[in-house]
Amino acid sequence: MNRENFLDTVGKQYADEIHEAYLQCESGEVVDYKKLNVLLKKLMTHAKVDGLSTQEFVDIVKSTLSEEASQGLDFTHVEKAA
Repeated sequence: MNRENFLDTVGKQYADEIHEAYLQCESGEVVDYKKLNVLLKKLMTHAKVDGLSTQEFVDIVKSTLSEEASQGLDFTHVEKAA
C-alpha cells in the first residue's frame, strides 16, 4: 500500500473516531471542550503510532469537525509536540 492510500484509509478511521469523540462531549448545544481536547490528544498519540504526523492529524480534525466546533479546540499541545 502506498503512502497516499495508507493516509486515506487511516485518515477515514481517525475521522470516524474524532466525530465519535465530539459526540461524546456534546450535550445539546453545549460542548465540553476540556474533555474533547483530552480525547483528541489521546487519539493523536495513537495516530502518531499509526504513522500520521501531528499536522496530518490536525488537518483530519479540522476537516472532520465544523469550523464552529474547531474554534473551542486547543492545539497548543500539538505545536509543542511537533
